[in-house]
Parts: sequence; C-alpha cells; structure tokens
Amino acid sequence: MWAFKLIYPLLITVALLTCRAGIQAADLSEASSLSEFVMGGMRAERDAIRSGIVTITGSRSENGKAWGTFNVNVKYVVSFDYDKNLFRFDESDYRMVWADSPGVKPVDESMTSNLPEGKDASGRKWVTVESGGALVRTNEYDLVRGIDSTMINRLPAGVVNDTSVHVFDVRALGLMGLIEFQQGKTVDVLLNVMDKIHMTIEPLQSPKGYRCEYSNTELKQEFWIDETKGMSPFRWQTTRSGQVTFQSDTEWKAIDNIWLPSTYTMTDKNLTDVEKSWHLVFEWDQVNLPLDPQLFTAAGLATDENAAVVDLTLGMPVLEPAFPMPLPKLPPMKPVNPNSRSRWGWIILANVVGGGVAWWFFRRRAKSQAP
Repeated sequence: MWAFKLIYPLLITVALLTCRAGIQAADLSEASSLSEFVMGGMRAERDAIRSGIVTITGSRSENGKAWGTFNVNVKYVVSFDYDKNLFRFDESDYRMVWADSPGVKPVDESMTSNLPEGKDASGRKWVTVESGGALVRTNEYDLVRGIDSTMINRLPAGVVNDTSVHVFDVRALGLMGLIEFQQGKTVDVLLNVMDKIHMTIEPLQSPKGYRCEYSNTELKQEFWIDETKGMSPFRWQTTRSGQVTFQSDTEWKAIDNIWLPSTYTMTDKNLTDVEKSWHLVFEWDQVNLPLDPQLFTAAGLATDENAAVVDLTLGMPVLEPAFPMPLPKLPPMKPVNPNSRSRWGWIILANVVGGGVAWWFFRRRAKSQAP
C-alpha cells in the first residue's frame, strides 16, 4: 500500500504531461492542416489564371510635404501567358521632374495644362512629363521600347530591371506591400516565402474566410482571404510601431469560373513626409484563351512601319528592321503546254541541223576557192 502511495503522484504527473503533449500536438497538427488548406487553396486559385489580356486604368498620386500634390491618370495593358512564359506590359504614365534638370524640354502649356506642376519650399519648380513604354519578356529575349519611340532594344532574357516600368503580377494583388509591388514580385515567389515563415491563421465568419498574420516586435503583416471568392486576398495591411503604414484593398469578380481582380486601391505611408496612393480598375479582354504570338515580337511592339531593332543579345549591337523586308514579287509563270514543248524542240533541232549544214557548205566552198 505504501508503495502505491509513492507511485500514484508520479503516475498522475506522467498522465498530465502526456495529455498536455497530446493536446499541443493536436493543436500543431490542426494549425499545420489549416495553413496547408489556406495556402494550397490560394495557390490553386491563382494557378487557374494561365493567360489573359487586361486593360488597367486609374490614377496614382504622391502627396509630399516638400513639393505638394502630384496626381496623374495612368493606363496599363498587361498581356501574359504563364505556360509559355510570355509577358508584355504597356504603360502610359507620368513622372515629376525638376524643371531645370538637364534634358527637360519646355512645357507646352496647350498640351499639358491639366498636368500638375509646383514648387518646393525653396521655390524650385517641378513639372510633369510623360513616361512609360513597353516591355516584352520571353525565354529567349527581352524587348524594351520607350514611349512613342521607333527604336526597340532586344536584350538577353531577364536583363531588364522591373523598375524600368511598373511591372506587376496581376495574380499577386492583395499579397504584397508597395516594395514588392514596385519590384514586380510574382505570386509564386510571394507564396513560397509565406510557406517558410510562421504564420497565425484564424477563421472569419463574415465574409467566410481567414485572417493571416506574421509579425515581429516592430512590424506586423496581415492579410484577409475571402473563401467564397476563390480564396482571394481582399485586404493587406502593414503596421509599424502601432501605426498602419500600408493598406491595399482588392475586389474580385468571376469570369468563366476564374476569380480575377476588378479593382485595386493602395495607400502607402511608410515615409513620414510622403503619402502615395493608387486606384486601379481592371477590364479583362480575354482570359485563358490563346494569345496572338506577334504580341511578344518586335513587330508587335513597333509603333510604325519604320521601327528598328537594336539587337544586343550577341554583345555587338546589330541594327535590323522591326518588320522583315518582303521579297520582290515576280510575275507568275505561264504554264507550259506539253505540245508546244515538243514543237519548240523540233524547231531548235532543225535550226541546229540547218546551221551545221550551212557551216559545212561554206567551209567546203572556201577550200575549193583556195589557190
């Protein structure tokens, strides 16, 4: 009996520890399963977007304490085929430059009267100039064209810096902050990073979905997912030292059972003296249908028939036309009548024989008249 009294507390302690370990293991297993479900669902829905053409219009603004408000309209056309690794981005945008900067042309007031301009605190003037262009990416090369330029550069694949134009993966909207947006991070890169970090996920009731969070002592990243709309992220929020410094909101719509972004708004306050914002509307021209291959060629990128290509893929620049020179058109050959071929053969033979007889006759006559 005394032995049982000594062993009994030890048995209770072991049982409690075993129970707690079992509960913790169950919680970890459940959390792991939830993470796999959420991340796997997002990846599957984004992977369903394979190709498309979308026209994006809207506005972006920068409100700086040093220079005032810079607000312009923007337009992008994105064409992509992820199965073939084909990507094209056409951009019509504006940028702010100092009026006294080298190379800045005088502003035509009749054409730019609606574009913003202003001065900083010291009185230095800034103006708005048109920017943008087009970028094509393939497995073999990159193509770059400046806005309204007739010159196209062909470079080795992957050489072009994404920040040269506002390139972004439409499938990744709602899963990134401003830096990732400007760097053109793809949805695959973003989801692969999320797979490797510890994330807290909790279910939502309205809308039915999930709130995901990963944070450290100073930074907290949160995003919300709508399960009823193809596991689509509809809000992303960054909080630094208790202050919300970035927030984006994405609306999604279904086209042929594929969930696609329809609007995107973003506000960034990471810099204390500058606030940036975007508002974009998406009009999908086609989804998961074959694209014209010429969209991703120099000829498809050319603005007119006189466009030229500077090929830099071989080291030495080579200048060539964007449109291959057509071969000269020859008049069609008339079909040959078999009977006429036979007739012409006899005529040629008769001429040869006649010429030979005449040559023999005159040669013989010349010999007979020789002294």
